[in-house]
Amino acid sequence: MKLICVAFRGYEALAVKRAVVLFLSIFLVFAAASLAAAADCECIICHGPNGPHSGGFPGCSACHGNPPVMDQPGEDGLVRYPSVTGGTTAGAHEKHATPAGYNFDCQTCHYEGMPVTLIADNGELQMGFNYKGEGGGVYDGRILASPYIYVATNGTAVSTNGTMTCSNIYCHSDGTSVTTGAPPSGTSPAWGASGPVACNSCHSYPPQYPQDQPKSNSHVKHFEQLQQFSWFSCATCHYATTTDGLTIANRTNHVNMQYDVSPAPDVYFDYVYDEGGGKCLNISCHGGSPHPGWSNVWGAVELDASINAFYGPGCYQVTLIGSVTGGTPPYTIFWELGDDTTATGSPVIHSYAGSGPYFPRLVVTDVNNHVGTSTIQVTPLAANAFPIADKSLSVSGKTVTLTDLSYDPDYNLCGHSGSGIISISWGDGTPVMTRSINLTDSPSNIGFSHTYYCSSTCRFTVQHYVTDNSGAGPISSGNIQVTVPAQLTIGGQVLHAGGTAFSGVTMTLRRSTTGTTYRLATTDTNGNYSFTGIPGTECYTVTPTKPGTVVTFSPSVQTVCSSSSSVDFTGTP
Repeated sequence: MKLICVAFRGYEALAVKRAVVLFLSIFLVFAAASLAAAADCECIICHGPNGPHSGGFPGCSACHGNPPVMDQPGEDGLVRYPSVTGGTTAGAHEKHATPAGYNFDCQTCHYEGMPVTLIADNGELQMGFNYKGEGGGVYDGRILASPYIYVATNGTAVSTNGTMTCSNIYCHSDGTSVTTGAPPSGTSPAWGASGPVACNSCHSYPPQYPQDQPKSNSHVKHFEQLQQFSWFSCATCHYATTTDGLTIANRTNHVNMQYDVSPAPDVYFDYVYDEGGGKCLNISCHGGSPHPGWSNVWGAVELDASINAFYGPGCYQVTLIGSVTGGTPPYTIFWELGDDTTATGSPVIHSYAGSGPYFPRLVVTDVNNHVGTSTIQVTPLAANAFPIADKSLSVSGKTVTLTDLSYDPDYNLCGHSGSGIISISWGDGTPVMTRSINLTDSPSNIGFSHTYYCSSTCRFTVQHYVTDNSGAGPISSGNIQVTVPAQLTIGGQVLHAGGTAFSGVTMTLRRSTTGTTYRLATTDTNGNYSFTGIPGTECYTVTPTKPGTVVTFSPSVQTVCSSSSSVDFTGTP
């Protein structure tokens, strides 16, 4: 450094002149080079002399708009030099990525790409869809000029057939992804297409999803209303999204992975989402129903349901029979009977509290959750229902017990009061038994007994009738055959050990089941005894005793279940 200073002092005037000439020469050389480079790609200004971005990246708008919204070069255009990249159109960036459109960020369609990783760095254009976690899909783009290439990210498949379309993505789907959680197959409008995107660009208008697919619905049926009534449109049920039924008024409600259902002014309903599409409650459009709260299931197929009603025979009693066609059986049948009660199955026999009118409603569902409904008006009649006659019988020896199981379904309706009547014919010629009975809607369980007298096995026909407390009847419970077993004759002989007759022996006949004494007898001068007219329905024991003496009898006791043999004993003093 000191040598340079000394030399400078010695040759000061000359050095200054030469230094000025040298500086001007170098400046002109670099200026010419810079101008030449700027004419090609402005790489020195944007990227520095040592490679891409070594001088710092000035922002997306240095080479193209952020986002590009115009087809020509410029700060808002596609690229400064389209011939270098092969770029030809800014496509639909303005609709997707600006506040005037859906305002999606770059990562929605360039996942793991711009602006995080820049095409100017490595020639790679990342294409990967990612909307609220929904990735995948297919993008078909144009052929890029070398060295620029597409890089597929986030499961997105990329091709270069030049159609400029995307498919199998949620944003341009038919709406079933809300239920299935997966984007369906389908092709979006072309990226560079001109003209507005209509409802049927992504799904039919109205949506017509295949029945029993993830989103079967009633759009078609309601679209018929749109054609019939000028006030009915998409806005009737989706007013928070579209106020005129044609344009999207609130884009935050559009493509947001949920069903936004909201009634238009002067329309009311409650909507509850489920995987089948949902249910609507309290619908003013269905105001012909007299009871708010009746639901309508959102489903394209409606079963054809109908109701037939028959009155009586009971007081205010109505028989409802539901029928259905269409769908896939078996069917589930549910009734709202119009008096805050419900029932299932068909037919349904129901007693109302009065003459009404009432409005029973039938809801039929098939195995695929298709629904059919029907409502009718019924006016029950103040008729009297006949009682229901029933009984049970049991036989003990020659005694028959009949237990009454009758009841009256309308015993407390229509002013009915008082006792009913039970009548029993035992079938053996005795007078008919008639008794008063307090019938209710439960079996009375009152027992009536009768003893038959016959010397052999005998059979009788028992008849049982019931008349209700309003005089309806008599109603028979049906005839029943009763068999009374034959009577037993039990007897034998008692002898002394030496073989002579043993008279004056007391013979005791007891019931085996209870041990109670049933009959007594005494042996005669020949040592004989007998018991006659004994019911043959159980076994008995026979025991000999000699009052006033000590005698041992052999055997001491015998059990008898029939009269087929003699019952003999031997006594030893």
